[in-house]
Amino acid sequence: MERLLTITAIRRNDMLKRWGLLLTALLFVFVPVMSVYAADFEGQWVGHWKAITGERGNDSLSLRETHHGELKGIWNGRVKVEGRQTDENRIHLHGVQDNGVRVDIKGHLKHGELHLDIDKKAPAGTITELWSELHRR
Repeated sequence: MERLLTITAIRRNDMLKRWGLLLTALLFVFVPVMSVYAADFEGQWVGHWKAITGERGNDSLSLRETHHGELKGIWNGRVKVEGRQTDENRIHLHGVQDNGVRVDIKGHLKHGELHLDIDKKAPAGTITELWSELHRR
């Protein structure tokens, strides 16, 4: 009798493990990928940029989030950018200007302002660093 109870317990435990694995697999396959972070970067952002050379100007960023959690938008009114939210308050975007300059944008949300560190790399290898502070429009 003891042996029968032991065999039954082992079979039940194996069955629970299999159901658990099946449920986990189904969740990964059928649950759509969604953003797991609370901060919302979607919308219109406006503000000012400054360069390491002392130059300054107006800046803007328009973002929308796709159903896969990707961020897509327009930086500075003319550069298409895309990327992702990398943690609760940070994003990483990239794009290419019409003249071939690559743009790499790392942003973090702090006290309702979006702070951007922007690296622009020309095809010749020249890098320009910009900083931007934006607020929601």
